[in-house]
Amino acid sequence: MNIKFQPRDFGIWLDIIDVNCLNAADADRLAAFDIDDDFDLERLIVEWIKPRFDENDAQNRNEMKAILEQSKQWTTTQLQPVFAEVGIPSGQEVNDIDRFMDALRRQILV
Repeated sequence: MNIKFQPRDFGIWLDIIDVNCLNAADADRLAAFDIDDDFDLERLIVEWIKPRFDENDAQNRNEMKAILEQSKQWTTTQLQPVFAEVGIPSGQEVNDIDRFMDALRRQILV
């Protein structure tokens, strides 16, 4: 079965870093990452997002990977509303969605 995902489905990835989905201690820890800095963005993905992704069972990981794979077909304009709903603990916004997506894909779709 070939499941078609929509850009809004990418929210499952963003929930991992959404201040509204984190406890206070985790939000404080993530607030230290500067997502506009390439090094910090890579660290955020390697040290926080990927371990949370890996905690899922095989079925959920496969679905999340499929969403990430399909996201290659979506435009920044399509993803922007999904990113706009996320509260990054540092108070930053993801201004360069393509950069964020490329960094995430490099770590997850290996």
